[in-house]
Amino acid sequence: MISTHCSVVNGIYCHPWNTGNIGRGSTLHPGIDREAAVYRFAGMIPFRTVSDRGGFDLRPFLELHGYITDTWPDLHDRCSWQTVAGGSLLITFHGTDAGLEPVLLAAHLDVVPVEDAESPLWEHPPWSGHVAGNRIWGRGTLDFKSGAAAILESCQLLIQSGFTPARTIIIALGHDEEVGGNAGARAITDTLRGRGIERCSFVIDEGGYVYSFPWLTRDVAVIGLAEKGYATIEVSASGTQGHASRPAGRTPVGLVSEAVGLLERQSTPVRLCGPVLEMIRLTRRCFVPGSPAEGGDEALAGYMERWPEGNALVRTTLAPTVTRGSQRENVIPARASTLVNYRIIPGETVEDTLASVRLALDGLDVQVDVPDRDSLAEPSGVSPTDTDHWNAVATSLSRLCPDAVVAPGIFPASTDSKHYRSLSDSVYRIFPARLGEAGMAALHCEGESIGVDDYVRCVRFYTDVLERTCG
Repeated sequence: MISTHCSVVNGIYCHPWNTGNIGRGSTLHPGIDREAAVYRFAGMIPFRTVSDRGGFDLRPFLELHGYITDTWPDLHDRCSWQTVAGGSLLITFHGTDAGLEPVLLAAHLDVVPVEDAESPLWEHPPWSGHVAGNRIWGRGTLDFKSGAAAILESCQLLIQSGFTPARTIIIALGHDEEVGGNAGARAITDTLRGRGIERCSFVIDEGGYVYSFPWLTRDVAVIGLAEKGYATIEVSASGTQGHASRPAGRTPVGLVSEAVGLLERQSTPVRLCGPVLEMIRLTRRCFVPGSPAEGGDEALAGYMERWPEGNALVRTTLAPTVTRGSQRENVIPARASTLVNYRIIPGETVEDTLASVRLALDGLDVQVDVPDRDSLAEPSGVSPTDTDHWNAVATSLSRLCPDAVVAPGIFPASTDSKHYRSLSDSVYRIFPARLGEAGMAALHCEGESIGVDDYVRCVRFYTDVLERTCG
């Protein structure tokens, strides 16, 4: 259930979770050693933990595990540690009350590849973890070694402060999230069940950030109550290999190109799922001048879809990504193909998407396949906002991001939380780092970096939530 009650006082949104104490409360640890915390995190970046669907080297992950145990020694001494599926880490900070369901904090150690390490957009080398200009630079600084480090840092802070949790804290660090999490997060879930842990009280994973949406005048700290589904299809066409000097009729490349054009021109309907509708209502008074701020929800959604960030929140999207054909410019290939990646809005299904593709391409001499059915993921269910755990997360965000509107929303990508959702209905996707004008494009970009202030805020966020819910 999504709560819709809020008020506005002097232009500041006052949510029901902005007042009162949840659990024991927190000082937000203002005395954190920022420099030491930042450099502990930066030391994770040089480990080239790149995941790949075709299998990948686990040695960098094991080396990173060694760095983690050496760098957060109090956590290592206090907790139980287990390597899962060859590259993931499962850390258990045992609580004193076995009757309380544990909390699960999720992050991942794998990163996407660096395609051009010499690109001028890399102000500092992508595997350096360089700290300069009040930022930490390198692949994984936003997605998502930062989350892993912030969780580890926050738990070590709690241990050093003498904190003993009543509720057990489970730290799940997957090693293949960027390729679906089917080895890491899935195995972690199975391992927990093997220990007799069938349910967690709530889960915090990556997903929501502090966004500077171009249609709003204020930043929004979005707690993802749901995430979009995932499907990649392959559109292919076959013909006869031949010399490029004498094409005969339609070529495979031409057919695939026409098919991709048809799909891109296909109009997927706007669908306002509950969390996005609530976000629109909470930010209505922050829409920029000239927007239909006094109009209905549909009018505001129509305004948002002018920008890629907004469009991704209100409909199923598609992106052609990988095209294959001939290896020579003077040879017509016998087969051409393009992969098209779909992100499916809650309320629709993978089968809905596949059916719409088949309908759009009906009559065109192409083949539609799903090359990797293990990668398919339905849109998630919607997490509740009428629980103490939601209140704890939202209250912490309100304290740490006082200039932002705190609002529910969805994450337009797919995370490891799709595997952890079987352990809890309450999955909150949030990492309160500011993405700036780049938005989601900042995550896999050349020049990936995170602000020092943002990283420290995230450490404080995890610390505060754990004190509120586990003390």
